[in-house]
Amino acid sequence: MTDGKTTRLELKVKKVVEDYTWGQEYYRFTLTPGTAEYSDTEGGSGTSPMPDEDAQSSAVSIYNSTADHTLSFGTIRYTRPGTYTYTVSEYDNSKNMPDFQFASPVNLTVTVTADSDGKLSVETVTDDKGTTVFSAETDSALAAGLTTQTNTTKKIHIRKVDKSNPDTVLPGAVFEIWSGRNRLYLQDGKLLDSAAVEEIIGMSVSAEGAGSAMEAKGILSSFTIEETDIGGFAYDTVYELKELSSPAGYVITNGSVYFKAIHEGTNTYLRPTDQDGNMLIGEDGGPVLDNAGATVAENELSISIKNEPGVALPNTGGPGTGLIYLLGFMLMAFAGAGLIMKRKDISAA
Repeated sequence: MTDGKTTRLELKVKKVVEDYTWGQEYYRFTLTPGTAEYSDTEGGSGTSPMPDEDAQSSAVSIYNSTADHTLSFGTIRYTRPGTYTYTVSEYDNSKNMPDFQFASPVNLTVTVTADSDGKLSVETVTDDKGTTVFSAETDSALAAGLTTQTNTTKKIHIRKVDKSNPDTVLPGAVFEIWSGRNRLYLQDGKLLDSAAVEEIIGMSVSAEGAGSAMEAKGILSSFTIEETDIGGFAYDTVYELKELSSPAGYVITNGSVYFKAIHEGTNTYLRPTDQDGNMLIGEDGGPVLDNAGATVAENELSISIKNEPGVALPNTGGPGTGLIYLLGFMLMAFAGAGLIMKRKDISAA
């Protein structure tokens, strides 16, 4: 954008996180001015101008609800040709994903030129990796080099164990993971919500044929856990681990296991909670789970689901309960028929 002897540049920052599902956290970035080296006849140097006062700010916070996870630092106005430097930095505000690796600061260089008539224009914006993040062919600058980073959060380790022998890992238990009323899916050890799944398979998860499409992409709605690592959990979000079937020879876990990852100072913990997200604390101050036999190892972000040996009762609503109900009705019918016959015999007598 240009206006004769002045030209303007909108500088943006975008947050991109790989292998990760956003939650309630946000990420904060600041724009710091560097040195301006003027190339007109007067020459000299100064401090790079900052966004106009009525623009957003030299500090922005990006949330999951932020459109395209992109925000503008505002519009910067230049009145002289030259090179202008800036630094874009990310910093911890205790509302980031747990154990997240922050992006390194990125230095940007803005090149402003003047034509023979003295008309100014922004030619390029480059970062310290030599990447051009803006050219005169586009309308705005995007500091993309600084914002792409890989999720380095520890995955949550889930184990199914024998209650009496917690070092004995049990195969065959089937689970689902939910967040509130939303079922989550698993692909290559990463959690996906239904929107992400629908984008991958190109149809609604409730549409006919969706199950086959998910199977073809390796997407699971329920999964067998013996001992596994799962990533993609969001910060400060309550998750529900539902046990659908227990290992052979064991009683199914009594109730779901609820948990969330939280910050305490600079550390990250996995906390057992109730379904409303309230942390479950025992008399000794340690975490407890009354509704499920589970233990939580803090700092390791791992959870062990314990099963007791025994004969598992059929799941509510499953085929086993239907058979029980059918047998019950048949017994009641036989008993009723016997009673009627007995009354007839008495009447006949």
